Amino acid sequence: MNTATQTPRACWSVLANKAHDQVQKCRAELVQSRARLEQLTASHQRVRAMYEEYRQKERSIREADDGLMSQANQRQFMSQLLALAERVKSDLDKAQAVVDNEQKQLQTAELELRKMKALEEQDREAVRKSVERRDQRIMDSLGVAQFNLRRGESPT
Repeated sequence: MNTATQTPRACWSVLANKAHDQVQKCRAELVQSRARLEQLTASHQRVRAMYEEYRQKERSIREADDGLMSQANQRQFMSQLLALAERVKSDLDKAQAVVDNEQKQLQTAELELRKMKALEEQDREAVRKSVERRDQRIMDSLGVAQFNLRRGESPT
């Protein structure tokens, strides 16, 4: 509290604004990370679906006895699809870890924002109480002075 002017300190509102900006930043990063996670999930599902499709084709090629070269090409492509699926799964796991971390950062930033707002409110309340006490002292001294004037005494 600024005792000279009886106004709340500006530092709490500045810190609250800074905490609010940090919350907004964390939320934006979290939205981007979740979008990336959704993209990777969709990619992983597409690759797995392609693998299943080619696995079915490989079975039909084996049953049709289309030749060893065709079967070898089919198996090679399927192994490449599996490798791609594993790479996408790895990226997906990393993206999930990023989302989890950013959620923790957001929770921390929101906690900090609540703290700063509470401190700002406490400071405002302290200023209000101080002003009330000062006003009450003034009113009390005016009342005593008025009482003394009515009795004919001089104020001291």
